[in-house]
Amino acid sequence: MTVATKPAAATASHVKPTQLVSGTFVTTDLKRARRMCEELLGLECADAEPGTLLIREQGHQPGGPLAGKPYWVLEAREVATIETSAGDAQSLGRVRDQPGRGR
Repeated sequence: MTVATKPAAATASHVKPTQLVSGTFVTTDLKRARRMCEELLGLECADAEPGTLLIREQGHQPGGPLAGKPYWVLEAREVATIETSAGDAQSLGRVRDQPGRGR
């Protein structure tokens, strides 16, 4: 496995999970997902293999302020399409229609 990392921006991450250990999500545009994670959320990304991106908070590299401490990892996989069920769409609609959310 070849891991290529991009120098991290100087911004702190906006993501502050308290119970996350690992996770996977899919995207139809891996480059866009990487840009969002690095530039918007302040996370560190590494290309693990073609079509896959590993994501974690910044600072765990050797010499970093969080080096040697436990960390979480997200895996993003690029897919041609993302299918959702009618139940998924209805669930999103209920959240969006709740007072103080969405619309």
